[in-house]
Amino acid sequence: MNKTGYLVWELVLALFIAWIVCFFTLFRGVKLSGKIVYFTALFPYLVLFILGIRGWMLDGADIGLYYYISPDISKLADSTVWRDAAVQVFFTLSLSYGGLIALSSYNQYHHNILRDTLILSLSNFLTCILAGLVVFAYMGSLSKTTGLEMDKVVQSGQGLVYVVYPFAVTTLAGAPIWAIMFFVMMLALGMGTMMASVETLTTSLEDFFPLLKKTSKIKALTLAIICLLYFLVGLILCSQAGTFWIELLDEYSANWAILLIALLECISVGWVYGAAYFQIDVSTMIPKESVFMHKLHGILFIWFKICWKFLTPVLLIGLTIFSWIGSGPIESEYYKFPYWSHVFGQILSASSLAGIVGWMIYAFIATNYYAKKPLKTLVQRDKAWRPAKDKNNEKVIEAYEKYRSDKTIPMLTKKHLILNIDTIYMIYILCRLNG
Repeated sequence: MNKTGYLVWELVLALFIAWIVCFFTLFRGVKLSGKIVYFTALFPYLVLFILGIRGWMLDGADIGLYYYISPDISKLADSTVWRDAAVQVFFTLSLSYGGLIALSSYNQYHHNILRDTLILSLSNFLTCILAGLVVFAYMGSLSKTTGLEMDKVVQSGQGLVYVVYPFAVTTLAGAPIWAIMFFVMMLALGMGTMMASVETLTTSLEDFFPLLKKTSKIKALTLAIICLLYFLVGLILCSQAGTFWIELLDEYSANWAILLIALLECISVGWVYGAAYFQIDVSTMIPKESVFMHKLHGILFIWFKICWKFLTPVLLIGLTIFSWIGSGPIESEYYKFPYWSHVFGQILSASSLAGIVGWMIYAFIATNYYAKKPLKTLVQRDKAWRPAKDKNNEKVIEAYEKYRSDKTIPMLTKKHLILNIDTIYMIYILCRLNG
C-alpha cells in the first residue's frame, strides 16, 4: 500500500461507465430506479439457485455443508467474531446507513410498514442461510479436490467472489454462459448498492436543502456532482494497489462507528422522543383494513419495548467495546498492512460520526446562545412535530390524546424489528469457525 502505482485504465473506464449508468437511472426518478431494482434484486436469486442445485450434487459438498451447520462454540470467546457478526447484520440490512429510511420515505403515508418489515427481515435471514448453503457446498468440493482442510479453503471477501464462485461456474455445463450470468449478477448487485447509496445521500440533502429539488435542472446537477465525487473517490480502487484499498475500506467503513450510530438511534427513539409516541406514529400509518397487522404489533409490544430501551443499547455498547479490543492493522496470510493504514482506517470510521457531532455542537450553540433556551430542551421530544398533510396530522393528534388517557398502546419500530429478528442469524453466525 505504500506504493499505489498507476491507474489501470480498463478499471477506470468500467467505473466511469458504471457511474454514468447510475446517473441516468436515478435521473429518471425513483419510479424507474424502483423498477430496475426488481431485476437487480431478483436476478441474483435465479443464479444462486442454479449454482446451489449444481453445488449440492458435487462430490465433497457434504463436507462443506457439515462444516457450515456445525458451529465452533469456542469462537464465542473471540471478540472479533461478535463484531463481525453484528457488522454483517448491519451491512446486509443497511441498518444505520440511512438507506432504509431514505428509500421508505417515498412510500405513501398509509403503507403497511409492518408487513414490509417482516418480509425484508425474513427474506434477508433466509437469503443469508441460502447463500451459506451454496458457498459451503462448493468449498467442501474444493476441500476434497485439493486435499486441504476446510479452514484452509474457507474464504471471504474478494476470495469468495473471484475464487469460490468462479470455481462453481466451471462445474456447470456451458461454463462460459454461466460465467457471463454470474458476472452480470455481480454487476446487478453492485449497481443496486450504488443506486441505494446515491439515493440515500441525495434524499438527505434535498430534505435538508429544499432548494436542491426546486427544479429538475438543479436536481440533475446535484445528482451529477454526487456521482462525480463518488467516481473520483473510487479512482484509488482502480490503481495497482486497489485490491488492498478495497480490503481497507471493507474492514473500516462498516465498523464501530455504525454500532454507535445505532446506539444513539435507540436512545433517541426509546428515551428522548419516546417509544410510545413513535409507536403511535407508526400505528397511524398502518392501513385500517390490515386488522391482523394491528393485532400483531400489539402482541410484540412488550418485547420491543425491552429491546429499544434496554437490551439493544446494552448489546451495542458491548459490541462497540469488543470492536476496540485487540484492534490493529489488517493482516492476511500473504500481506501485513502498514500501521498508518490502521490509523487512517480508524479516522475513516470516526468520520461517520462527524455529522452527529457537528450537529450536536450547532444545536448546543443555537439553543444556549441564540435561542436562550434551557439545554434540557435538546433531549426532549419536539411537540411541534407533525405529519406534513393535515388529514394525517389529525389522526396523529387523536392518537396522542388517546395515549394520554390510556397509556397501554403497544409500540413498534421498523428498524429495530429488523435488528432483533436478525439477531437469530447473528447468534448462529457467531458460532461458525470463520465468524
